[in-house]
Amino acid sequence: MLFSLSRGGYAPAAFGRLGKRGTPLAALLASTAGMGVAAAAAKLIPGNAFIFLFGLAIFGGLYVWAQIFATHLCFLKAHRRTGAPAHRWRWLASASGLALMLFVIATTWWVPDLRVTLMSGIPWLVLLTIAWRFRR
Repeated sequence: MLFSLSRGGYAPAAFGRLGKRGTPLAALLASTAGMGVAAAAAKLIPGNAFIFLFGLAIFGGLYVWAQIFATHLCFLKAHRRTGAPAHRWRWLASASGLALMLFVIATTWWVPDLRVTLMSGIPWLVLLTIAWRFRR
C-alpha cells in the first residue's frame, strides 16, 4: 500500500523506489516498523492495544467524513463565485452532515466504551499534523 501511495504521489518518493531485486525495500521496512509499533503497544498496554487501535480507526473514519463535508462546503462556496446557481439544499445538507459528524465525534467521550476514540484519535491527529507541517 505504501509503495502504491508513493507511486501515486501521496507518500514520500523513497517508498516508491525498488531495490536491486525489484522489491520496494523502504516501503517494506516502514510497514515492518509499523508492525513493530503495534507489537510494542500490545506489550506495553496488554489487553488495551487492540481497543486503542480500533478507536483510532473509528476516529479516522468519522474525521474523514467530517472533512468530506467541510471540503464540499468549500467547493460550493468556490463554485458560487464562478456565477453558477447556488443550491441552498446542497449547502444545507453538507452543513448538517458536518455538524452531525462533529456531534458524533464529540459524544464518543460520554460513551465509556467509545471514549478511547478521542483518547487515541486526537493525539494521532496532532502527530500527523506536526509531521505534515515539517514536511511542508
